[in-house]
Amino acid sequence: MRRKLEPLFLRYRVNAVFSGHDHIYERTLPQQGIHYFVTGAGGSTRRGGVDLKSPLRATSYDDDNHFMLIDVEHQQISFQAVSETGRIVDRGVIKPLEQS
Repeated sequence: MRRKLEPLFLRYRVNAVFSGHDHIYERTLPQQGIHYFVTGAGGSTRRGGVDLKSPLRATSYDDDNHFMLIDVEHQQISFQAVSETGRIVDRGVIKPLEQS
């Protein structure tokens, strides 16, 4: 799916892509400057559902449910993934893609 959509993401300078479905949290290493997130904690957690050996994996979490706080500003996107117990399991800042 990424191969079909990524050219559009690049053309329109998309910085971050969010998807759900898998009942885990995962953030990939940037792919052509794009950060991909799986934030699917709307149902029961799929413990053990993360491929810890994936070369694309930046971080992941599947111990319990989570939610995300996302702050979109003109020059950056700040994000936090927070577990159901209130622990911050991931955080970061995404800057705009460079002009080409």
